[in-house]
Amino acid sequence: MAHPAHVSVVRSLYKRILLLHRFLPIDLRALGDQYVKDEFRRNKSASGEDVTRFMTEWQPICICCQCIVSVVVKWKQIYIYKRCYQILSSLKG
Repeated sequence: MAHPAHVSVVRSLYKRILLLHRFLPIDLRALGDQYVKDEFRRNKSASGEDVTRFMTEWQPICICCQCIVSVVVKWKQIYIYKRCYQILSSLKG
C-alpha cells in the first residue's frame, strides 16, 4: 500500500491536471481526462519508488499544461479587450 503522503501528492497532481483540462476543447478534454484517469488508475497501487518515477514523469506535464493555459487565457483577455475597444470606438465615431 502507498504511503499516505504519496497518496496526497499524487491526488493533488491528478486534480490539478483534470482542472487544467477544463480549458481544452470538449473533445480533447474527454480524451485527455480518460488518458489521465487510466494512467493514474494503473499506478494506484505503486510502490514508493514507482510513485517517485511516476511523479517525475507527470509533474513536468502538469507544468507545461499550466503554461499553455496561462498563455491561452492571457490571449483571450487581450482579444476581448481589443474587441471591446473596437466596439466602443465604433460607437463613438
